[in-house]
Amino acid sequence: MLIVVILMKKVLIIQRYLPHFRVEFFKRLKEECANKNIALSLVYGRLKGAEAMKIKEENLEAGIYAPVKEINFFNQKLFWHRCLQNLKGQDMIIVQQTNRELINYLLLLRRIFSKTKFAYIGHGRNMQVKTGSWRNRVKNFLIKKCDWWFAYNDNVKDYLTTQGYPPERITSFMNAIDTKSLILTYEDIGNAQVLTIKKELHIDSDNIGIFCGGLYKEKRINFLIEACIQIKSRIKDFHLIVLGSGVEEPKVRDYCEKFDWIHYPGPVHDDQRKAAYFKASKVFLLPGLVGLAILDSFAFQTPLITTDYPFHSPEIDYLKNEGNGIITKNNISEYVDSVVELLQNDTKMAKLIEGCRHSAGIYNLEGMVENFTTGIVKALSGQNKI
Repeated sequence: MLIVVILMKKVLIIQRYLPHFRVEFFKRLKEECANKNIALSLVYGRLKGAEAMKIKEENLEAGIYAPVKEINFFNQKLFWHRCLQNLKGQDMIIVQQTNRELINYLLLLRRIFSKTKFAYIGHGRNMQVKTGSWRNRVKNFLIKKCDWWFAYNDNVKDYLTTQGYPPERITSFMNAIDTKSLILTYEDIGNAQVLTIKKELHIDSDNIGIFCGGLYKEKRINFLIEACIQIKSRIKDFHLIVLGSGVEEPKVRDYCEKFDWIHYPGPVHDDQRKAAYFKASKVFLLPGLVGLAILDSFAFQTPLITTDYPFHSPEIDYLKNEGNGIITKNNISEYVDSVVELLQNDTKMAKLIEGCRHSAGIYNLEGMVENFTTGIVKALSGQNKI
């Protein structure tokens, strides 16, 4: 009797840290890869200092924790991921496209002599600095030094192709979170829970705005508060709820002491409680950097209002102006006018809420896992390395 043994392909993903919203993605990706006869491994580390304040991290039972050493080099913080022992025997290694991860440069050199394929996950460029910055010049130089690209969305894929990377070697995985789960959580929130939230915060109004995200410079807390002060002068019963944590938390607490209509419950990681805060609110106010928070807006049916701030993350591409949210010009006056108009226009509000519902069904974890799995399979196929 002839016994055929099919060896599983081995793929390793290296991440400096594991945010809580990525845990379910990696679990499902590992399962889908196993169904395709691919053994997927994840190596991750942990953030330190101020960076750790910006985001909640998790551990993954099926993952491999490897410590990350920080190295200060001419006032630049570099990172060495201690995971050399995990590189052996892999058919493909996927890393974040970042200039500060020293393991990436080792893998670039190793790629010259190894059959192991090397792939990037990323934005293609640092979208929080100017295009011509030295950081982006380094990224542009390295863009084509890999065998496959996992682009956050179609916007990133378009950028990569303009830089000369072959489109047939790019997977646009449409970065997302588990919006289906969030929708169910939101729909399960009743009026009693909303009233409890309002009672806890001493709010007797329906004109409530919410901010949810990291409390750091790029989120533009000063802009947010100044805009809300002007909104309050025009809508007398307006209140603002701020959810999140970060280095600018003391600033938010100071504003709460000064204005009794600004409320700071702190960071909220429980989806049910977060959904209740959103259900109590009419608008999601985020004048600064927009990233995956746009998907909270969709799942929780709370239209997001932002500005044409030049340093948004790729997910800003999901926002269709006047369709599922609003993008104003980058000034407080126009931002305030748009928020006030929306709070006073029930027809427009209903249209945007319907746009949020529709978009929540488009951007989801299931599609992201499917797209990423398909990309891994294609990358491992018989194509030669670049």
